[in-house]
Amino acid sequence: MKKNLLSLLILTTVALHAQFVSIPNANFRSALKAIIPNAFNIDNLLDTTSSLVTGTTNLNVSNSNISSLEGIQYFKGLLRLDCYSNQLTSLDLRRNSNLRILYCYSNELTALNVSKNTALTGLFCYSNLLTNLDLSQNIALRGLECDFNNITSLDVSNNVELTQLSCSSNQLLSLDLLGLSKLTYLKADGNCFTTPPANPFPATLTSFVVTPNRANCTNSLEENDYSLEKVVSFAPNPVQTTVYFPTPQTGQLLDAFGNVVASFTNASSLLMQNYPQGMYFIKLESSKLEKVLKQ
Repeated sequence: MKKNLLSLLILTTVALHAQFVSIPNANFRSALKAIIPNAFNIDNLLDTTSSLVTGTTNLNVSNSNISSLEGIQYFKGLLRLDCYSNQLTSLDLRRNSNLRILYCYSNELTALNVSKNTALTGLFCYSNLLTNLDLSQNIALRGLECDFNNITSLDVSNNVELTQLSCSSNQLLSLDLLGLSKLTYLKADGNCFTTPPANPFPATLTSFVVTPNRANCTNSLEENDYSLEKVVSFAPNPVQTTVYFPTPQTGQLLDAFGNVVASFTNASSLLMQNYPQGMYFIKLESSKLEKVLKQ
């Protein structure tokens, strides 16, 4: 009798402390039940106090035809969320403040608020319907892929830890890279740039493509105006005094802001010893733009 009473008392205590909620979206509920079945009771209600919920750090519910992630707010220990290739039109992650990595690409998101996710280091939100993206609070961000949206303005001035930025196929008119001293990869083609992304180009860049622009842009840069695909052959690079071309070349030397600092015609070499240290670009009539570092 005492044993039965004790068991009943334990079950009652657990029940009193448990908080059961409904997960409205059936597909999200099914995905969660497949991952943490013991966090649900017999009525398909989620126990939000279960360690299976509060202790989950990685959650993958991608490719599940989910249109709402209502209930994700209870996963407060979440560090990585994969919810790509669903049917999400909105995503509320304000209570998931520990989130580090977010893969939410290939949905139907028209807005994404990550202002409370200040620990975020990787954001992959490409192939959505976003028109703006506020990253002002995400100072720890190192990787951003927001391609194939409808973003008209992208402010990354606070994201000084960025090493990879991919924002192609949007509607950007300009892109300010000032202060991004750790950026090594930039892909920004398929936009509507009227001026080259500059201010200036980080000297750390090793891979970058900015043009061509999208076909329906007006008054935008042409592909040959400011393409950053490496196809020019010259040496040395970095350079201290003189750059040598394999054949005589005609073109211009641009500073990191895109300003012309020198022009040359049928030149076999380019003297640079009197220019300050930093990054420059050589634009040849017969080729694409190429980065050169002056030491």
